[in-house]
Amino acid sequence: LNINSKSKRVEAFENYENEKSYYNSKCVISEDEIIFSTGYWDYSIRATTIVNNKFVFKLIEHKDLITSIAVANNCKSIVTGSKDSTVLIWEYNYLTNSGLLNESKKFSMFVKHLLTVHDNEVSCVAISSECDTIVSGSIDKTCVIHTLDKGIYLRTIYFNHAVNQIAISNQGIIIVFCSKSSELFSFTLNGNLLNVIQIEMKIVNSMLITQNSQFLIIGGDGLNISVFCIQSLEII
Repeated sequence: LNINSKSKRVEAFENYENEKSYYNSKCVISEDEIIFSTGYWDYSIRATTIVNNKFVFKLIEHKDLITSIAVANNCKSIVTGSKDSTVLIWEYNYLTNSGLLNESKKFSMFVKHLLTVHDNEVSCVAISSECDTIVSGSIDKTCVIHTLDKGIYLRTIYFNHAVNQIAISNQGIIIVFCSKSSELFSFTLNGNLLNVIQIEMKIVNSMLITQNSQFLIIGGDGLNISVFCIQSLEII
């Protein structure tokens, strides 16, 4: 369970009781109490209320399973990656109408940009509204950087192995994990390598960078949680 207190965002990795998702990736925007879930066999992204588990809407734009999802701190942008090798940038808005008798909410969500730079399945995505940047990792052994607002391609970083996890700080530090080599990398937005280390974990389920961009928290196999310094990648 990953919690971002500044944006009041929670990312949970669970299954719906009635329908399981293949990639158990969910994002919650708690300002309007909506859970966004992905990984369903109809390739959809779904919205459900937290309070009463009420289904709100379902959107299908990908051509294969959605493997990853991330929400910006401003809660207005969502990015998804899929087995169809594409990355979608979504714009999300909600409007609350207050009346004398009741209060209603209207939701708007649509694809803003379609990104088609990967040659194989997208395995992970991350987003930073502060840096106007999204990053995506793939089993094609690349990490690709785009602008968030206009979806402009910036650069590609190449690796020797598939990219399994990715994160970006609000100061523009990109963290990449390759499971096969157990290597953890840090880069600048310009693609310059800062540090690389080998960690004990073979499986990393989640990576979270703190709001002050000082620490990286990793949850991995064996119920292990590790904390690293962003600048040096030294374990705390």
